[in-house]
Amino acid sequence: MPAGVKKLAYAHQFFSGDDLLHFYLPYTLRHAAWKKPYEALNNTLNELRDLKGRLVDGRAYEFPDKGYVNYLKSLLPGKLEGLAEGSGDACTVDDLDDRLKVVEDILQIDREQPEALLFIESAQYLNPYEPCRERVMQAMEANEGDYVQLFPGQPRPLLWFGDEEHLTQFGATAASIETALILAGRMDTPVNEQQLDFYRQFVFESYDLDIRQDSLQIALLPAESALAEELVFNWTVTWNGEEVFTNSETGQTAIAVPLAGDAVEYFIRVVIHDQDGRYYLRGGFDLSELPGGSGGTG
Repeated sequence: MPAGVKKLAYAHQFFSGDDLLHFYLPYTLRHAAWKKPYEALNNTLNELRDLKGRLVDGRAYEFPDKGYVNYLKSLLPGKLEGLAEGSGDACTVDDLDDRLKVVEDILQIDREQPEALLFIESAQYLNPYEPCRERVMQAMEANEGDYVQLFPGQPRPLLWFGDEEHLTQFGATAASIETALILAGRMDTPVNEQQLDFYRQFVFESYDLDIRQDSLQIALLPAESALAEELVFNWTVTWNGEEVFTNSETGQTAIAVPLAGDAVEYFIRVVIHDQDGRYYLRGGFDLSELPGGSGGTG
C-alpha cells in the first residue's frame, strides 16, 4: 500500500504490540514505492501538513466509508471496453529479470527448508502483463515452485473488481474463502463447516443494474440465496452528493429508486452485515462511470 500518515494513524488506532509490528513490515516493503523514496516522502509530508491543519482547526480526523475506500466501487458494464488481455511476445516490465532472480532465490531457500512455500495468484479481471506472467510461470516450473491460481477458468464478475486487476470487498471475500479452502487442503486441516457457511453467505456472484427513464433498479445476486436471507442490507443512494434514498432491511438484495435527474449523477452504496454485526461487507456503484448511462449485468 502507498505510504501515508492516514494509514499510520489508522494502524495506531486499531493495532498494538505484535499486530502493529506485523503492519509495519508490509507497510514499508510492499507497494510503498521503495524504489522511488522521494515520492513516499512527499506524500507523507503532504499528509502531515493536512493532519496539522486539521489539529489546528479542531477538525475531526475522518475516514470516509469507515476507512474502506480502496476499491469500494465495483466495475460497471462497459467500463473496461476496449481493454484486452496483454498479448504479444514482449513483456513491458523493464526489471522482470531482476524480479525473476528474486523469485528463484526464494525458491532455492524453500527447497532447503522443511516448511512448504505456496504461491497463490489472485484473480484478475484482465491481465495486461500476460507475456510477463508466462515467463514467471516458466521460472516457477523450472524451479519446481508450488503454485495455484484462484478461480481458474471461472467467470470473473464485474462486482468483484474495482479495476482490471484489483478486487473489491465482494471479490476479496470470495477470494479469502477460496484461499482458506486451498490452505486447509494442503495442510490437511479440517474445515469448520459452520464458519464456512457464515462467510459463504457474504459471497455474491454478480449484480443486475437496470436504468429506465423514471427509475433505476439494482440487485445483488447471492451465490447461495438461502444463506443470504438473514443478512441485513443497508442501501444508500445519493444524487449530486445529496442523499435521496435509504433502506435497511433483512434480505433486501435489490432496490428500486425513482429517478430525480440524470442517472449518471447517482452513487449507490450498500453495507451488508449479519444479525450480530460480526462481519461487514461494503460496496458501491458510481453511475457516472457507466458508458452511455445504460444498465447491464456485472
